Amino acid sequence: MNASAEAVRSPHNPSRPDPSGTAPPATAEFSHRPDFTGYMRLVARMTAAMPPGRVLDIPAGAGRLSEVLRGQGHEVVPADINRHDASYVHADMTARLPFEDGSFDAVVCLEGIEHVQRPHDLMGELFRVCRVGGSVIVSTPNVSSLFSRLQFLFTGTMHQFHFTQLRELAPGAQDDRFHVSPVDLGWLWHDGSYWGGRVVEATGDRIKRKVLLPVYLLVYLVGYPWMRRVYLGLGRPEHRERNRAMFRHARSWRVTMGRSLIVRYEKVGHVTEPPRR
Repeated sequence: MNASAEAVRSPHNPSRPDPSGTAPPATAEFSHRPDFTGYMRLVARMTAAMPPGRVLDIPAGAGRLSEVLRGQGHEVVPADINRHDASYVHADMTARLPFEDGSFDAVVCLEGIEHVQRPHDLMGELFRVCRVGGSVIVSTPNVSSLFSRLQFLFTGTMHQFHFTQLRELAPGAQDDRFHVSPVDLGWLWHDGSYWGGRVVEATGDRIKRKVLLPVYLLVYLVGYPWMRRVYLGLGRPEHRERNRAMFRHARSWRVTMGRSLIVRYEKVGHVTEPPRR
């Protein structure tokens, strides 16, 4: 799901049976990209370097990435709540996913985590269903991009996160709330580590508003010493190596400029949270 202005919004297919028994209403609205986007291309390069395996694509949207993954030799399980295709597994990202622990070699979640109100819980599910030694790949709108920073400076809103675009839905609604949860590289790094992941790669896709490149360069150069102090001077000494690695990724041109942020993890351990009281 991707709730950008360029997304295609389509009602669900009422003829598609719902194994969960919680079918969305006829007015349900989901967003997906009909084209093969830049962030999909970058992820396809990552999966092309992996040996053929079982891959979960959630939310599968229009299925464009799933098609490419199959062409690479992977066994693909597309999952979503939008019923775009009869082959999709019905899976609600706000609930426990209908898969066993460690049942996938790789889990791909593109432009989905920002659509749920509890992204921490979704991250836990993505890592739960991935095997130890497998890969989890997450993409989300890059709220730390220089364009988003400029937008926040002048409007108080982050790029692709506007309250006026949100839909007022009842709790538990099987529907798309659109972009409700902005997360940045620091949050993704920490939360992935919490769930047993190690960041292998962080990158970004296309530049937003190339006409602003001179402004971006000025902001980057002026802000670099401040950024270095935040990551390396104010960080906890026991996590010095982690902070250095995060700084190296955060200051990269792709992460600084990319419209979408893409993070690839290796799952190095299985984590189970204690029951909540």
